[in-house]
Amino acid sequence: MKDWIVRHKGVLLLVGVFLSLNLVFLFISPEQIVEYIGVNNTYLTIFLIASVGGLNSITGGVLYGSIAAFAAGGASPWLLGLTGGLGIAIGDSLVFYLFRYTSKSLSQQWEDRVSRVQKKVEHLPKYVQYILIYIALGFTPLPNDILMFMLAVLRFKFWQVFPFILAGAITVATLTALLGNKIPFLTG
Repeated sequence: MKDWIVRHKGVLLLVGVFLSLNLVFLFISPEQIVEYIGVNNTYLTIFLIASVGGLNSITGGVLYGSIAAFAAGGASPWLLGLTGGLGIAIGDSLVFYLFRYTSKSLSQQWEDRVSRVQKKVEHLPKYVQYILIYIALGFTPLPNDILMFMLAVLRFKFWQVFPFILAGAITVATLTALLGNKIPFLTG
């Protein structure tokens, strides 16, 4: 048992921090959080959470919860959407370049899979591809790292897709803030 705990101490620490934060948020209202941090600092906090953690598989819930809580606590949902969206776009850009760099060393099995997907994507007009990117990023609560991986390995040009990444990020952050501002159970 002791060996298991030693081997998994990082995961156990993350679970402990996650549970501790959830217990804190269970007993502290969004208004108290915003009052403690300060309204102006909530925008910087959201920007930092979004750019460092972003909407990836692990930290997406933290970002959505933070945006909704700050909006319920009295911060402007429009500014939360803008700052959160900018942070998400920056984080996604870093992930895109990380995947672009690492995709050069894909196994042959993955190369075959990617070429099959690429053939299907190439049949779509560019504007349809861009609309689908915007919809996937702007209106779904799914992790963005999966889409960033696909964009990188399919060799999309970053500056051609960045406007859609930015627009989708601002959209999802704004919608989250507006919902957090309107849902009565968040505000007590």
